[in-house]
Formats: sequence, structure tokens, C-alpha cells
Amino acid sequence: MRQKSSTPPSADPNRKKKSKKGTGKKPGGQPGRVGITLKKTDTPDEIQTIKLDKRTLAKGKTYKQKWAKKMQKLLLEINEIVKEAGGVLNETEAENLKIRYRKIVKEGERESPLPEPPPEGVPKKRGRIKKTDARNLLERLRDFEDETLRFMTVREVPFTNNLGERDIRMTKVQQKISGCFRSWDGAETFCRIRSYINLQ
Repeated sequence: MRQKSSTPPSADPNRKKKSKKGTGKKPGGQPGRVGITLKKTDTPDEIQTIKLDKRTLAKGKTYKQKWAKKMQKLLLEINEIVKEAGGVLNETEAENLKIRYRKIVKEGERESPLPEPPPEGVPKKRGRIKKTDARNLLERLRDFEDETLRFMTVREVPFTNNLGERDIRMTKVQQKISGCFRSWDGAETFCRIRSYINLQ
């Protein structure tokens, strides 16, 4: 009975090695060979329409969402309209833009539906059913419409929170490097210096 060995066959010194003789031919198609390639045509014999259910796609992947592109374009357009209006829109203009906003959200509901529950007989997992990133974004835009569009009617509300993120960035960097402040006086001094720098 042959014993098993951890040595692969290619490294076995007792294995007879066969030398491969070259044919002298160049790699690839040889002279005289007729290649066949399918050509594009405007009049195919048959057309099949394949419907794709995004709920069946692998989780964690990023897929193009038409509604998201429309929403991005609309929000940027609203920002420009608000700037031209001096920072605040009247109720009629704001309501017309909200109607367009809700229309895009409805398109997103069709494009990014809720995940289907598991079929009967399959044990359910604990917790909530996992949703795609696109679905989570859609639900936040739907549920927080007033907060998202508040910059249209309130002058003090900016279009983005970039300024707030920039202001707190150095505090997070300090926390990442040092972990904490050694004293309350040191924390107050740091905040006083940062507040002065941010005003420049």
C-alpha cells in the first residue's frame, strides 16, 4: 500500500519527468485558419427582454440608481435657485420643488423596493431584514423631507454641513492621536484656540 506524502508530484525526485518538445510554431492562430466572429446587426432574428429583480442581487454591491442621480441633480438645482432668490423661497416656489422631490422619491420606491421576506418554511433570522444602501438612503430622504429641504425656507440653515464637519475635524484628530485631554483646563484651552483659528 502506497503511503501518502506531503510532497507534491512535481517535487518528487523519483518521478520520471517528460520533456516537452517544441513544435516551432508561433502561438495563436496558425496560417490558413479562418476565424469566425459574430457581427453586430440591426435586424436580429429574435429579441429577448430580461427583467432584472434587484432584490435577488448579491448584497453589498453598488448598483446604478437612476432615482439617486435625479435627486442629486434636483438638490443642486434647488441650491442655485435659493442663492438667486437671496437665501429664502416663498411658499409657492418651495411647494412646487417639494412636489418634484416627492416624485423622485416615488420613483426610488419602484427602483429600490423592500427586500422580500423569506419564504414559508425557511427559519427567519433574528433582527430586521437587511436593506441595500440605496434603500436606506431613500427611506431617510423620504422620512426626513422637512430636514433635507429646510434650507429652502430658513435662511440660517446651510445647504450642506461641510462647515460643521470641518470645525470638528481637528478635535477628532486630537482624540485619535492623544485619546483624551489630561485636564479640563487643557480641553478648554484647545477649544479656545480652535475657535479663534476657525474664525480666520
